[in-house]
Amino acid sequence: MPWRPKSTKKRQTSFPTAFLDPDFSQPYAFRAECYFSLNRINEGLDDIIKALSIDENHRAFTLMQIVGEPDVNTLIAKLKVQSIKEPNKEKWPYYLGIVYEGIDNYLKAIENYKACVKIEPNDVAYSRIAACYQELGDYELALDNINRAAEMDPDDADYVSVKADLLYDMGKGKEAVEAYDIFINADPEFWGGYYRRAYFKDNLQDVDGAIEDYSMAIALNPNFAYAYLGRGDKYLLKGQKEAAMKDYQMVVALDTVYSESNCVQFALFGLGEIDKAKTVQDSILANSASAGNYYDAACLYARLGENETALSYLQKSFEGGFIRFAHVRNDDDLEEIRKMDGYKKLIDEYETKYLEEQKMKKMTEDGTQRERKEYVCEIPFTAEGGNCYVKCQINDLPMRFVFDTGASDVSISMVEATFMMKNGYLTEKDVIGSGRFSDAVGNVSEGTVINLKKVKFGDLELDNVRASVVRNQKAPLLLGQTVLSRIGKIEIDNQKKVIVVKYMK
Repeated sequence: MPWRPKSTKKRQTSFPTAFLDPDFSQPYAFRAECYFSLNRINEGLDDIIKALSIDENHRAFTLMQIVGEPDVNTLIAKLKVQSIKEPNKEKWPYYLGIVYEGIDNYLKAIENYKACVKIEPNDVAYSRIAACYQELGDYELALDNINRAAEMDPDDADYVSVKADLLYDMGKGKEAVEAYDIFINADPEFWGGYYRRAYFKDNLQDVDGAIEDYSMAIALNPNFAYAYLGRGDKYLLKGQKEAAMKDYQMVVALDTVYSESNCVQFALFGLGEIDKAKTVQDSILANSASAGNYYDAACLYARLGENETALSYLQKSFEGGFIRFAHVRNDDDLEEIRKMDGYKKLIDEYETKYLEEQKMKKMTEDGTQRERKEYVCEIPFTAEGGNCYVKCQINDLPMRFVFDTGASDVSISMVEATFMMKNGYLTEKDVIGSGRFSDAVGNVSEGTVINLKKVKFGDLELDNVRASVVRNQKAPLLLGQTVLSRIGKIEIDNQKKVIVVKYMK
């Protein structure tokens, strides 16, 4: 090969545009991802907008949903510009609704979804409006909008499922069962329909009907622990102790990761292992002190007859944001504490408080901002080998990460990624990057960029966090800037061994 001198041409510092087909969206979406990896966020956002303007590109749509603070405000501004430039295109207010919903600003999301359906009515936007009203606890308006969605697409059985859940949250259990009758007729092979109908029948004291539906759910999905628990409880109520014990043992065998939505503690109670049930409940709360887990603790201690403890946990669940008041009133687990003087006062207090908060939110729907407050969160860490380790939950899977302010990304090894894929903590829909899966059983390749739906550590919880998969199997899990840039001011207190995060909310 002949010798050539080194080039004196200045190194190119931007990605080429001349070769991008203005009518083909995918290159813009891929380039946006590249810009994001270089922390050139603004240029990446421009490419997202370009891709979406061409043909509603799915990759760009996914990238749009994982933009975090403070860049999400820039994204909102760019989407608003497009909405002004193309006022007759319903997709721009729809995208704005998606972004606002992703940052839990449900009122602004509803405002934009309504603007979308005003331009062009569509069932998907009505379903998103319903979801937002459900999050706000306004079940009547949620039901109204899911009914609109169902009217526009009567073949979509999922809308019937959402309607059933709303009816139950409104205290209309019988109507919820009837809605699931329709859902199951439309999709008789899906186990979830039988489980939800069984759950509603369970709380309506239809013991035989609940057992029948729990059994159908188990037959169609033999790995779902909650169905065994529900059926075990009903068997015990009918005096069929041996059958109940077998179901409880199946729960213990299946429900082994303590994080969110566990039911093993109730099975242990059914098996008579009271101390172990309490220990497991404590472990669950230690891993995730969520409103739902506090509610479960209230149910467990109510079953145990420790009513004062149950009531205190119920209060903590309300303090954490548990708002399913109709469910609380119907849940047979809480039967004993309903007799206590403090129960009615507690639920009335928090339901009234919640309704008042909703009134205040509606008063600010015109866009005025509420006063933000500073919060402080302390996250324990351990120091090993010069690294700072913190406990995290990734999509409800407990893990341990190096808290690394110098790392640009969250990163995990192929071993962890493959484990998460094979065990349901990741799906192929979570893959957003340039890597690919190397085989049909879920082994993950180096270089894959993935979306983590939920990252939780301490009291902080973030949705839709980018992470990269690295080749080195011994590499530590790194918690980098894709998380740290979104959580506020960070200080490390080496004496107390805590990371102090100050954030506005």
